[in-house]
Amino acid sequence: MKQPTILDVAEKAGVSKSLVSLVMREPERVSEVSRAAVLEAAEELGYRPNAVARSLVQRRTRVIGVVVSDLHNPFFADVADGIEEAAFRHGYRAMISSGFLDPKRERGAIETLLELRVDGLIMLGSMMK
Repeated sequence: MKQPTILDVAEKAGVSKSLVSLVMREPERVSEVSRAAVLEAAEELGYRPNAVARSLVQRRTRVIGVVVSDLHNPFFADVADGIEEAAFRHGYRAMISSGFLDPKRERGAIETLLELRVDGLIMLGSMMK
């Protein structure tokens, strides 16, 4: 099933693509009537903003990558919780991946996060040599 696009929402709400974009980014700048029409259309269609498209335009993902060598270590779990909390307070999300105490898997996790263009990378207890 095809995911609804911003164009689908605009057509259903009877507004421009630009107005839908503005509602999704800065809803306080749009009249209550237009905002309600866009949000109702988005909900009916099951629309979700495309984070990949947004990151291409903004050249940032607002995601911090975290590679943990051992998720079973309670110390790293507490640190990862702290990172997630701090990231959230600053408008970011943390994407956590495990190296499973294996340097090869850790390198793969790092490569994946870098390919996803995370805005930063934190490594906890790295096994890499």
